[in-house]
Amino acid sequence: MIRTLIMGTLATAITLSGWVASSVFANEEWQWPTVYTMSNGTDGNAVLAFRQHGDTLVPAGSFSTGGKGSGGGLGNQGALAFSDDGDALLVVNPGSHDISVFEINGRYLKLIDRVPSGGTSPISIATHEDYVYVLNAGGQGLGNIAGFKLTHHNKLKPIAGSNQPLSGANTAPAQISFNLSGDTLVGKSNKHHRHLCGG
Repeated sequence: MIRTLIMGTLATAITLSGWVASSVFANEEWQWPTVYTMSNGTDGNAVLAFRQHGDTLVPAGSFSTGGKGSGGGLGNQGALAFSDDGDALLVVNPGSHDISVFEINGRYLKLIDRVPSGGTSPISIATHEDYVYVLNAGGQGLGNIAGFKLTHHNKLKPIAGSNQPLSGANTAPAQISFNLSGDTLVGKSNKHHRHLCGG
């Protein structure tokens, strides 16, 4: 099964209030691509699935993450991310400070794991091979990044010593990502595109 990942390109198409404009597309056995976004609800976060049919999005299911959202816009990219093999979907829960892992099973998502994010208010996820890094915005305090290994059973295991603070307070963190070769991890800010971490 071949899946294609496109992140962030649907932001202008999703305009309902409260939704997080960070989206993931998957081509599966459905006739049309599948789009995933999240509700970011304070009473319970959920992955919202849609089928893309031309210029129209058709609702295709809601899947509880087991965690909570922040209830507002995150000013971020990468709140959802596929595993490298495309078999799992990882989602941040900013309100409960944890991460959920779903197994993609045809038209459905199955919640497999939910673990603390290693900080406060996770807003972005980056994946490379079996490595997963999370950007925690930090709420009122200093944000940080935290690393995990994704097992063959789609469980997240913290990487010892991977938890690192951002470069300073009030950096307005927005996104974490790997470079193309996967040997550099970069955090980006909403403030003049500042780099928050790297190496």
